[in-house]
Amino acid sequence: MEKRGYPTWDVGVVMNEFAEAYPDYVEKFIAAECEGIDYWISNPAETAKIIAEELELALEDATRMMRGTEMVPCEKQLTGQYIGTSEARGGFVDTLVATSEFLVSQERLPEAPSRETFESFLHPEYLEAVVK
Repeated sequence: MEKRGYPTWDVGVVMNEFAEAYPDYVEKFIAAECEGIDYWISNPAETAKIIAEELELALEDATRMMRGTEMVPCEKQLTGQYIGTSEARGGFVDTLVATSEFLVSQERLPEAPSRETFESFLHPEYLEAVVK
């Protein structure tokens, strides 16, 4: 989809109140996600077997699905191409803005939030703490 100009993302979301009350749990979850991403990248055959078993798919189907999914290492997520940093949000914000504008054009949203709204929604500091 990205080659066609439609990047898609899979993101984790946590309520601000929870993150503020339990930042260590948020960081532990992110660290586990980063380990999973690293495992996927380093062990694609084993990952395909796990996915096939978990989703009750043929190994060939799980492998095909994986080929269509880019797993981005956590360090790379902190670049301008992806989430960015606490100081400068990255391309993910642009995708959110474009998606909201599309949804407004389809009358699925009443109005598109501002770029600043999306920037304030993201908190890369938790990922930064894990990646260090």
